[in-house]
Amino acid sequence: MSKIVELYVKELTREGSTMTINDVPKKLRKQVEDAITALKAATNAGTAEEGATE
Repeated sequence: MSKIVELYVKELTREGSTMTINDVPKKLRKQVEDAITALKAATNAGTAEEGATE
């Protein structure tokens, strides 16, 4: 992941951020959306594992 995509992902997922996906340049939007989807999937997988061990 490029550094600029990483920065957009951090800002879009930061709590309290007013940035939206429409603020991301169109050329980078797909990469940013894919990265956020992967991040959410990893987070959900971690949550599912924690629930399974309890």
